[in-house]
Amino acid sequence: MSKIKHNELDDLMVILRKQTCGQNLSKTARTLLSSPRNTIIWSVNSCYYCHFGVRVGLTEVLEVEQNQINNFNISIKISTDGLPLSNSSTSELWPIMGCIVHSSVVFIIGVYHGYSKPDNANEFLQDFFVEITDLINNGFVYKEALHSISIYCFTCDTPARSFITMTKGHAGYYSCSKCCQEGEYIDHRMCFPNVTNSVLRTDNCYINQEYGDYQLDYMHLVCIGVTRKIMALWLAGKPAYKIVHLPTKKI
Repeated sequence: MSKIKHNELDDLMVILRKQTCGQNLSKTARTLLSSPRNTIIWSVNSCYYCHFGVRVGLTEVLEVEQNQINNFNISIKISTDGLPLSNSSTSELWPIMGCIVHSSVVFIIGVYHGYSKPDNANEFLQDFFVEITDLINNGFVYKEALHSISIYCFTCDTPARSFITMTKGHAGYYSCSKCCQEGEYIDHRMCFPNVTNSVLRTDNCYINQEYGDYQLDYMHLVCIGVTRKIMALWLAGKPAYKIVHLPTKKI
């Protein structure tokens, strides 16, 4: 039933209710599925957050892919990022999403809406933190089977990761996540020209929150960062950098 659209289920209910055996069936899919009439939403300073729940998402995924997920140890990947809704306003969404490792189904854990990103990461993640802590400590019961729950990773770009970890952003002087080298602001950019014999960061120092940053962001640094700049120079840059004798496909 989870793969049937609600409007298709409504049409099916009309047909079944005409039969003698189906006269007591519900008229709509929402009634049949017992969809909640009210949703718990908390608001702070004209901003709203709705928590759907990790348990609800896990149940939906296991119903769809129960034949593919037979392991009683479930690892979850968590992701969050800002999503602008309009070009004419600052309205944006910050969804918290989850995905079981080795599964292609993504489920919504919670959604924040406001006209700026959440002011406080602790408040933004509070409902998720309470629920996931309970699941990690006590497990998740599905069809009378107890599954252990763990967080596999958090998938965020650099700004979102800096926000949820409350650490220094990628433009900070100590924004290198691999070493303790202090950066230099050169030509409107943060650079790290002297990395010889730099002190490497350690896991214990991260755990003790001694640093002001986090791990590298592949998307911004490579896909739309350095690589994008290099490609632009090769294809349309100054003559000193432009590779005019090679076809675009080879580049």
